Amino acid sequence: MSAAEKTFCSVCAWRKTCQKRFTMKDRICPDFTRDLSLPREEEEENKKEDHEGTNTENH
Repeated sequence: MSAAEKTFCSVCAWRKTCQKRFTMKDRICPDFTRDLSLPREEEEENKKEDHEGTNTENH
């Protein structure tokens, strides 16, 4: 996990069964594991960049 990666409960693979959810004072959970089924922020940004300037109209 990179230092810049956000460790929010909403992207944790254990969020449905977590007993520590939203209780960490320093927001660093020792059990955090990123849910790999969710797209990463940089993937979302790349998708936006790929679609910017793309003209879908037929001429």
